[in-house]
Amino acid sequence: MERLDTLMRAAKQNAIPFEQHAHRLFEIQAILGDIQGTKTQIEKLGSEIGIFYPDEDNIRARKSLKTRLETLHSELEKLAKKGTS
Repeated sequence: MERLDTLMRAAKQNAIPFEQHAHRLFEIQAILGDIQGTKTQIEKLGSEIGIFYPDEDNIRARKSLKTRLETLHSELEKLAKKGTS
């Protein structure tokens, strides 16, 4: 019984770090999904830009998406640094 009690206490102590790790992993996966989706949107808009008559809205949208991509990469770096501290 004492060994079982010790095992149960150890399991409870390890549950919190495991939950934090699982949450961080979920956040990383979400950001990676956003990065991939943003890249896809940028590529799609890039193929729609006219050579002789560029669409200004399209150009602005691509610029905004590129800024979003930079922000996502920054968020990913912050999460990675959190995981190592």
